[in-house]
Amino acid sequence: MSILTINVNNIVKNYQIVKGSLTSKTKVSCVVKADCYGLRVREIVPKLLQAGCDEFYIATLSEGIELRNIIGEKAQVFVLNGIDEGEEQNFHDYKLIPVLNNKSNIEIWCQYAKKINQKLPAILNIDTGMTRLGIEFSIAEKTINDIQKENLLEILYISSHLACADDTSHPLNKIQLNKFQSIANKYPQYKYSFANSAGFLLGKEYWYDQIRLGIILYGVNVSHHQGFTFFPVINLKSQIIQIYEVTDETTIGYCSTYRLKPGMITATIPVGYADGYFRCLSNKGFCCINGIKTPVIGNISMDLTTIDISSIPRDLQKIGQEVELIGTNISLETIASIANTISYEVLTSIGKRYKREYIK
Repeated sequence: MSILTINVNNIVKNYQIVKGSLTSKTKVSCVVKADCYGLRVREIVPKLLQAGCDEFYIATLSEGIELRNIIGEKAQVFVLNGIDEGEEQNFHDYKLIPVLNNKSNIEIWCQYAKKINQKLPAILNIDTGMTRLGIEFSIAEKTINDIQKENLLEILYISSHLACADDTSHPLNKIQLNKFQSIANKYPQYKYSFANSAGFLLGKEYWYDQIRLGIILYGVNVSHHQGFTFFPVINLKSQIIQIYEVTDETTIGYCSTYRLKPGMITATIPVGYADGYFRCLSNKGFCCINGIKTPVIGNISMDLTTIDISSIPRDLQKIGQEVELIGTNISLETIASIANTISYEVLTSIGKRYKREYIK
């Protein structure tokens, strides 16, 4: 059996660490999109509510409806990807607040406000350098002025998103900050939201009125910042289901990518790329048994991974022996580095077949 343990108490502690470090002006919102980065909204958000969080970000309408059905009307829910034509009624009925990223989003929400004769809440997102979503900076002031003239929307926050905040020395951080501050200077009557997890670590000048806390919640270090220590959240373990004692030179796994020598001892564990254990970790990754590294050998397949257990004590070379894939000895960041990706992808790729245990 393979078990994914998720420490919800540590998620709450990470939230409290950030909240406790801010000034009274700045709120902490929690980003719970993609089913809490794959760890399940239903299990996590109620605990964050209890801890005092009353603002949440998700990505899509469907995620917003799911979240609203879980939490009722206890918090504000912001939809990062904006609003499409035909979604207005659901946004209104489920009290979801769109992040308006372009002229189309603004027109859709304004037209609906006219239709129901009601001023509607929104966040206005300005692109200051990500070039992905948001009103172009060159027309930001005109857009704000037009919204003010129409008087159909209640702008709760003006927001932007940092592109390179995980690199504290990247020049784009200051460029974006200066652009964003120029808007804040021009329109001091609004509240502002700029920093994501990595942006929080850049310092107070990035905080403004709201932090959008994402990956830090889930125990991932987003930079080499030394000022904070966040608690790990997940532990993934499996067990040995097959052992081979190699007597003749042979190969292992699909495509025979690894050659075994006599005297080697191999083990098979029931985890594969269908479970989010990337195939690119083949012949590069490692697991741990009792703190001892056991290299991944051969190609990882859909349901199975093979490891070299030759170096571990004989009494641990047994079917049923616990194997660590993520935990004390193997961080998400380590796996991401080996796989040439980022921790976000490792976390959100974790599969559905594991038995899940939640610590609350």
